Order: sequence, then structure tokens, then C-alpha cells
Amino acid sequence: MFFEAISTDWWGRHRTEGYCYLPLLLSSGYNTKRLSCIRPEEKNKVEADSRRFFVGGCHLIKDLEVLSKPQLQSADFTYTGTGYIDVRWSTIKQAHTIGGQDLPAPADSSSASALLQGAEAVLRQYSQARAKLAAATKDLAEGDG
Repeated sequence: MFFEAISTDWWGRHRTEGYCYLPLLLSSGYNTKRLSCIRPEEKNKVEADSRRFFVGGCHLIKDLEVLSKPQLQSADFTYTGTGYIDVRWSTIKQAHTIGGQDLPAPADSSSASALLQGAEAVLRQYSQARAKLAAATKDLAEGDG
């Protein structure tokens, strides 16, 4: 699961404060996790700070998969630690019982795994659609100037 921390300043500008990633656990129970947030920054510090102050920054991450696989990170910018997000969640598991005893789940049908794969596919498609929208908007903005 991907998280994006966003702030709004006094003038109503929105800024991305950081991104983080939480791999979902399949074990049932109560879970807590502290996620470390990172934000990409341009290598030119003056330009990056000016852009962040005047227009709220820019979206440098085109594909959120970078957060779950650090080897995909681009060398065009650096990552800055920006804080933490504490997450708490509960996971439940449904089991069939006969006479008060749990029946073992069939080995070949992992519904939780299938659910997570489906959710990851949806998130991947969302990320791709968002990147396409950003690219299309960028082209329109460049055409106006």
C-alpha cells in the first residue's frame, strides 16, 4: 500500500511532504508499523527550494513502484527523509469449521494472495493512468506558454 503525505499552506498551495510504502502482511491479527517517508528533490538545492516555496514543488516520481523497489530510483534527483507515518491495522481471516475444528485451506487457493495481487494490479494501473495524465497536462501547459 502506498501513502502520500500532503500539506496545505496558508495560501492554499498543496505540497507533497513525503511518500512511503507498506507491504501488506497476510497473517491475521493486530499490526502496527512506523513508515519512513521520503521525498524526491532536485539536485539544484536553490531551484528545488524556490520551486517548493513558490509553487509547492513538483511531482518527480512518475511511478510509485520506485518506493517498493529502491533499485529503480532515478539518479536525476536525491531522496530526502521527511518524517514518519504510524499505521495501525487489523487483519482477519475467515476459516471454515466442522465440529469446532478449523479445516485447512486448500494449498492451491490462496484467496488473500489473489486479493493482494488484484490490489497491486489496480494500484499499478492507477499509477500508470496518473503518469499519463501528468504527461498530457505537461504537454498542454508547455503549449500555452
